[in-house]
This record gives sequence, C-alpha cells and structure tokens, in this order.
Amino acid sequence: MDDRGNGLEFVSLRLNEFGRTQAVDGPNVLPVFFGGFPAQPTSGFFSETDNDLLGGQWVGEYSKPISQRLEFVAGLKLGGFYNNIDARFAAENIQFHLDAQEFSFVTDLNVGLKHHISSAASFSLGYQLLNLSNVAAGPDQSRAVNAFAPDEDDLSLNNALFNGVTAGLEVRF
Repeated sequence: MDDRGNGLEFVSLRLNEFGRTQAVDGPNVLPVFFGGFPAQPTSGFFSETDNDLLGGQWVGEYSKPISQRLEFVAGLKLGGFYNNIDARFAAENIQFHLDAQEFSFVTDLNVGLKHHISSAASFSLGYQLLNLSNVAAGPDQSRAVNAFAPDEDDLSLNNALFNGVTAGLEVRF
C-alpha cells in the first residue's frame, strides 16, 4: 500500500453452504414442485451451494486522527473474482449436482474507530458492508432447475449482501 492509502491485494474467499430447507405440513398442503418433480410436503426440498472465489482487489483506506490514541478509519475494496460454483439439490425422489464457473464482483466498505492501546496494539470497532455479485445462494436454486435435463444455465445467480458490526484487535511485532 502506498502513502496515500491505495493498494492491491490477492484474495481467496470460500462461501460454503449457502443453504435452504423448506418443508410444509397440513391436510390441505399441495406438493411443492422441485425441478419439475413434486416433493413430498413433509420432507420438503433442499438446496446447498458453494462459491469459491479467487481474484484480486483494489484497496483504498483513509484514516483521520481524532485524538492522540483514537482515529477514524474508512476503507473500500473493489475486486473481480473467478467463481467456481457447486450446487446440490435434493428432494425425497430426486437428487442432482450442478457446477459452473462465473465472474463475480465484490464490494467491501467499512467505517469505524481505531483505539491505539500502545505502539504495538490497537482495538477497532466499526461497521462493514460486503456485497457479492453473481453468486449462487441456496434459497434461489430449487425452482429454476429443470430436473429432466439439468444444465449450468439453470443456476440462479444473484447478489449476496452481508453487513454488521465488526471488532478487532491488532498486534504488531
């Protein structure tokens, strides 16, 4: 990373088990069709996907001292990734597997505060937003797949958005 806070990094992400299970019960429940086959309502249908991403990111970071020990930090990462997708589907009467290779894009934004405990350690608290585009998530898969002739084109690709509070302890040697 240069003095202005810009840099590049190599990244590998493994997002396994984006899964979904759905089951319904009751006397008036109609069968759910899973890839063209009716699934028994009480046993439901299941889908699970794995996304293995390999690529690089541009990194931008900004920090502004607030006091001698506290600083405001913000960062943005933008990257392109080769995504190797595996998807598994199952109902009581059918099971199959699809795989595909796609290009995915990742946006990672974080903001927060960093408290310097000493010259060798700091504690951070903040918020992070991570968006993955063109990934396969379990809940999106079951209805799109044609079980009579499964094809990688049957995979439903969407965005996956994660966000939340982050906390960390950094120790330098």
